[in-house]
Amino acid sequence: MAILEEALDEPQDKPGLVEGPLNDLLKTAVDSEQASASQRRKGFDAAPDFMRRTLIFASEPDIQAVRKTSFERAFKLSLSYKEKGNALYKEGKDKEALDEYSRAISIFRHFRRDGEDFVLVLQDEGSLTSEEKQNMHDVLLGCFLNAAACLLRNKRAPEAIFACQEALRIDSQSVKALFRRAMAFIQMDSDASIDAAENDLALAVRLAPASAEIKAALKQCRELKTERDKKAKETYSGMFDKGRLYDDKEVAKGGLPKVPGLPGELSERGETERIEIDAETFLKEGSAAGVDMNAPWAKKRLKELQEKAKTGKRGKESTATGGKWSKAIAIARRAADKRYWVSIPTLLYAIIFVNIAVRLFEFLQLMYYWMRDSQ
Repeated sequence: MAILEEALDEPQDKPGLVEGPLNDLLKTAVDSEQASASQRRKGFDAAPDFMRRTLIFASEPDIQAVRKTSFERAFKLSLSYKEKGNALYKEGKDKEALDEYSRAISIFRHFRRDGEDFVLVLQDEGSLTSEEKQNMHDVLLGCFLNAAACLLRNKRAPEAIFACQEALRIDSQSVKALFRRAMAFIQMDSDASIDAAENDLALAVRLAPASAEIKAALKQCRELKTERDKKAKETYSGMFDKGRLYDDKEVAKGGLPKVPGLPGELSERGETERIEIDAETFLKEGSAAGVDMNAPWAKKRLKELQEKAKTGKRGKESTATGGKWSKAIAIARRAADKRYWVSIPTLLYAIIFVNIAVRLFEFLQLMYYWMRDSQ
């Protein structure tokens, strides 16, 4: 049974012994190989435990022996491991079930140590008939989907996402893979992962419009998203509804309320800064959750957040450079603030004081004239 390896052969030449342009070419080749080796190691490190364990299971005598025989025998052994895993899953023995799925997968794809690297060894599909290829895809698809179910039940969302994505590489329209990946995204519980879950469930509904379970899940996902948006809105806008103004002294002392997620006190820049952070967080959280950030919906969402950030910046710049009109509006607003108006009691006291002063002056003036005339 032919196999393919995702690896490059080690270069045999030693570039240090050659001078001139050839040396540069060899150095480039070595650098390329080192970069490739690094990527292969990252691929192994990034793989979940059930996939890394194919490194161990692939060396078991039964699996090694069957790989050297016909496809039919290899397929039957892989199928038997998968069915054993299904029985263990039904008994609630998820760890043992995952091992059986790993064994089944390792017959057709497994990690192998190559020096300090780990390479992924794949079944050569070019040597298979169309029926054999379909059988292999079916058993691998079932193993990845069932592994995802085990991982979901144990709240291992990132690993479940990996398993679902492997299933979708085999069948891009697998409704079960989309549904289970959506459930894993929901377990990740971030804005980006909830968006990804909604996208997966919406696609699953289009592929299986008669599924009441998927429709209900999509509805619940959208309700969850609405609830999260509502809570976020309350978090960021609640402090504006207190009916209390903050004066300049409080600002100078840092008395303004802190907003979670923002790098400082709330200010005129608060909304713009929050939008920019949201866009960055969306990208960061999405990548961490295993979301395909190159997917059309993800690019669209990210662009929307970035456009909002740009709009916020333009609004701030317009306020800063609005000229006489913006200054006039600022003066009008300042004048409308009751703190800048003289209070009525103070005005009345001033009038009374002036009236008394005038009358006293008139009285003293009369006294002066009377005394002068009497002399």
